[in-house]
Amino acid sequence: MMELRSSSQCKMLFEEKRDHLESFWLTIHNEYPEVAGEAMMQLLQFPSTYMCEVGFSTIAFRKSTKRNCFLNPEYDVRCAWYPIAPNFAKLVNNMEQWHYTH
Repeated sequence: MMELRSSSQCKMLFEEKRDHLESFWLTIHNEYPEVAGEAMMQLLQFPSTYMCEVGFSTIAFRKSTKRNCFLNPEYDVRCAWYPIAPNFAKLVNNMEQWHYTH
């Protein structure tokens, strides 16, 4: 971490890519894999203001209307973020059913 902070090359690169942080961390990933990997994980949680707003709205809705069913809010938020609707029929058809004997 100290090497990264004191590197003038990294400082210049950061100033160039200030508006695109993911690009900066991808560029220095080979030199600083642990720090860059952690930074990317943080950036990927909320890649845009829109997604942050969607996540907040989803949490607010779930807490107000579905308070008793609010067990794992992260699943609701992740589903709200993705624009692709799951194909439930295909998922159910591909499931294996296990029959247990008593």
